[in-house]
Amino acid sequence: MRLHLPTFADLSSSYPIINGLSQPWRSVACDLANRDLVGKSRKLPMSCLVTLCDHGIGSSAYSRKPHQYTWTMAIRASEGLLPISSQVASVFNVGMSRYFEQLGHVTHGKIGKTLDLLAGDALEPPRMLRGMALGKEQMELIDSPVVYLSDIGSGNDLSAESLVYRLSGNPLVELASPKSQHAEFKDLISQIEIQGTHAFDYLLRLGGYDTAFCFGAITAAAQQGKLVFVEGWSSIAALVLAHKMFPAILDHVWIVSPIQCPVFEYIIQEYPFKVLFKEPSPFEGGFFAPHVRQVLENIASHLLF
Repeated sequence: MRLHLPTFADLSSSYPIINGLSQPWRSVACDLANRDLVGKSRKLPMSCLVTLCDHGIGSSAYSRKPHQYTWTMAIRASEGLLPISSQVASVFNVGMSRYFEQLGHVTHGKIGKTLDLLAGDALEPPRMLRGMALGKEQMELIDSPVVYLSDIGSGNDLSAESLVYRLSGNPLVELASPKSQHAEFKDLISQIEIQGTHAFDYLLRLGGYDTAFCFGAITAAAQQGKLVFVEGWSSIAALVLAHKMFPAILDHVWIVSPIQCPVFEYIIQEYPFKVLFKEPSPFEGGFFAPHVRQVLENIASHLLF
């Protein structure tokens, strides 16, 4: 499978302000300049795309979130109480176990139920491909050249760290499961057999439908030359998966803030992922989105002159 990504020349010499910025702001400024997003508007358009998905492992004893977590956050989204509510946002249900069609401000596009990865394959191949296609479709519907991508879900942390752990190929990396159950959980994940060597085989066995959706969204955004900021367990896991297949994807994607999990810290140190904020988000469910918008608009306003 091949992905044709747009390439951009380094235009930093055209914008002297860039050379006066410290990292990572200089890199962000270069990314904005390379996409010709400056000089058009003081208001840099940024859309938000957030998935809702329950993972079967979220009902296990290893889960750090209550099973009703996703539903609670969906209600908050419908009432406009998430930090992304002031943004141009789309909250998309890809696999909630509980959902009402009439829930306001939430789009219903359920792909299927992500099964418990400890009991067998978490995903079904046709539904996984449907999830990727749906992510691609939703990204293509977004006009904004800059997109914030995140996820909400019970069990998405265990699913994502299990997927990234196995993709890392390093058995010495620690997991962030509760200390009392850490060794037991790590042994279970280490012993899971993956049928095949393709990155999608790992996604089928350990991922979630939100991960598949985010993978489709990220790769579609890269093909369109958009700049994507990812925040959240499943969206970052999707980026790791995409990077495994298409290393050049990192030219198009930023990780908003790090996740306090050894396997994610290892991946970020091992590969040239770009990280915007050094500290994890202090907000429930992540959502540095308002701060990302402020950073981008401040940089863009400097680049206009």
